[in-house]
Amino acid sequence: MLQRMRLWLRETHGAQFELVRHFLSQQLAYEFISSEQVRRLVITTLTALGCVGPLIIRLYLPKYAQLQGLTSPDLYQAAVHADRLFFISLSMITVGLVSAFQWQNLFPSRQDYLTLKPLPVRLHQVFVARFVAAFVIFAIVVIDLNLATSFLFPLITSGKWQRPSFGMQYVFAHAAATIGAGLLVFLAIVAIQGICLTLLSSRAFERVSAAIQAVLVTLLIAAIPSVFDMPNWHRMIQAKPHWLLFFPPAWFLGLYERLLGTRDLFFLRLAHIATLSLWTGFAIASATYLISYRRHAIRILEQSQAKWDRLPLSVAGNSLPEVLISSARERAVFSFVSSTLQRSRHHKFLLQLAVGLALILAAQSAGPALLSSFHSGGAWEPWQIESILALPLVIGAVLISALCYVFQLGSEVRANWIFRMAESAGRRELLDGGERVLILWGVVLVITLALPIQVFAVGWRVALGHSVLAAVLLLLLIEVRLRDWHKIPFTCSYVPGRRNIWQSIGLYLLVFAVLIPVITFFEAQFLRWLALLGAAVPLTMISVMLRSERKKQWAVVPLLFDEPEEPVISGIKLNY
Repeated sequence: MLQRMRLWLRETHGAQFELVRHFLSQQLAYEFISSEQVRRLVITTLTALGCVGPLIIRLYLPKYAQLQGLTSPDLYQAAVHADRLFFISLSMITVGLVSAFQWQNLFPSRQDYLTLKPLPVRLHQVFVARFVAAFVIFAIVVIDLNLATSFLFPLITSGKWQRPSFGMQYVFAHAAATIGAGLLVFLAIVAIQGICLTLLSSRAFERVSAAIQAVLVTLLIAAIPSVFDMPNWHRMIQAKPHWLLFFPPAWFLGLYERLLGTRDLFFLRLAHIATLSLWTGFAIASATYLISYRRHAIRILEQSQAKWDRLPLSVAGNSLPEVLISSARERAVFSFVSSTLQRSRHHKFLLQLAVGLALILAAQSAGPALLSSFHSGGAWEPWQIESILALPLVIGAVLISALCYVFQLGSEVRANWIFRMAESAGRRELLDGGERVLILWGVVLVITLALPIQVFAVGWRVALGHSVLAAVLLLLLIEVRLRDWHKIPFTCSYVPGRRNIWQSIGLYLLVFAVLIPVITFFEAQFLRWLALLGAAVPLTMISVMLRSERKKQWAVVPLLFDEPEEPVISGIKLNY
């Protein structure tokens, strides 16, 4: 049967089917990742999602074995409601992230129209095929995530306190609630994009599309810690607060309980809201798709290639005084980087996502300290000062790391001929242009924005001393990231996956979980501006020495424009 299916898939089955197949092949195809890497990424992701449920269920076995042995069902009912809410929220977050990352593939693009227009296909077929391809991705993810838990969770929670006990009604209730919650998120993201396409012009939509996508992904990532904390919400859910009526995962908890046969009016009301929200989401998504069916297609075909608007930083790259960037080659690279980040949607989205994640980390670090200070009105506690001092270090480390990663991703790599021509006469100046971008955006901008908050917390003298020390530490981080860097940003081909992912995770944990907390702890203990400046002096000397060595290396090592592929057979590298 499997062989017959493969043979059937190799055949042609009509325009609509082939369009869906075409869009599915493009759904996870990014210009920075090869098809083989996409295949491995998809297999790894689906395997990981399929294992999440059984792994969590394994952790629940002792919990429900103990709860079933209690003499009262109250604690069991509270715990099982919280865990059901957790699985519903996990489905919503996962589907939301997948759909948000596929934001640009939910509607046909200009390239789709221009490519498919000469073919004998109708416009509605292109729209339907693009939507079906996106829906297939959603269906695969949501089923893969919830299939195992739909059987395993009812199995381990069945017992004397569960009515009905384990059976198809319980399995269906779990599957319907989790899959329905994921469907609502998918329809909501489709509706958001459809509304934007309907209300905005094509140029305006292209201008804000990456920002909306980055905001959605950032908010979903920020909600992940709350999702994994939901099993601890059992007392709150048992109290049935009124605000749950405005909490989407709680709607599907009500649907879950209704399918199990509850008569509780609170859960019945939540179930009604869940059903209404699904129909509303489907209606809005369908309406926006129909409205933009011809309108968006005609506008995007009639318009010329959208002109890009300059970012303020791009303008600054051309108008910075010669005192700051004296070399013409450095100014050229600086302007080229700013312009590319504005033109390329992929680069812009990744950088905006990094900014969002940096703000989340900063809010988690400094937010509680500021709120506690406003409420208490007294002296600052040491933990509050540490949180405020960590602000520029956290944001700067995230931005510098994100910029270094984005710089590796090529943009029209074949157009790097002009930099190849200028390499022999000004190799070091060309590399200095990328360094200036890191210093301006990752150090100067971050220190300037964080300074007012630090002045409010610790006074202007200590704030200035800490700003100097933080700037030196961020410059040291730049030296570490540029140690083996021999590329002009966006001009070299990129082969992903060279660094071990666990090594990268370990390094980031070392920086954010160890180094930054240790540094801010000692700063809070010796909160004197002279001590902070004194600590910055030896670090500055180390930074100057590392920078001098790097400059010498940049002057002799050729620029890299074509990253070599990994060898098929690796040598053992024996020394004898």
